[in-house]
Amino acid sequence: MANPEDKEMKKQWITVDGRQTPIILPQIWDHDKEEWIVTGTNNPLPTQVTGSIEEVDITDAFQNVPAGTTEIYRVPYDIIDGNFAKGIIIFRKDDGRVKGIGVEPRTLALSNVGTALETKVFESDGSTIGKSSIFDIEGRSIIVRITASDDGDFKALGVALMLMR
Repeated sequence: MANPEDKEMKKQWITVDGRQTPIILPQIWDHDKEEWIVTGTNNPLPTQVTGSIEEVDITDAFQNVPAGTTEIYRVPYDIIDGNFAKGIIIFRKDDGRVKGIGVEPRTLALSNVGTALETKVFESDGSTIGKSSIFDIEGRSIIVRITASDDGDFKALGVALMLMR
């Protein structure tokens, strides 16, 4: 069985300042053929990346969080089910401020024991976008909590849970 590091990569020679110079062509290792395969239009690079991200739209749960209250979203078990290791929550808001964002493992009962996440908010061209810190996902699913500040309702235009393998 050939290893990629034992086989020379394919190259092309070009002339630079009158001297022949080798250029390593873009290529991927084909395990079945046990050789380097040059990539291009007819043989593109694979698009699936290790550590891929999946987006779950959870806007409906947080469209209007009354001032000083907390809304929760129970992520269905079939979405995470042990397939993701980390997550982050990203939101775009219309009005109000977020007092806190938190996550907790999903169990049969709400435990109120979870992780409070650091939240950063960015203002740009009249839009307000915020994000939580990255958090670990332990177990088969999670509960997401968003708490509105005491001085106004939180009105989300979009809330996404980004899941990372």
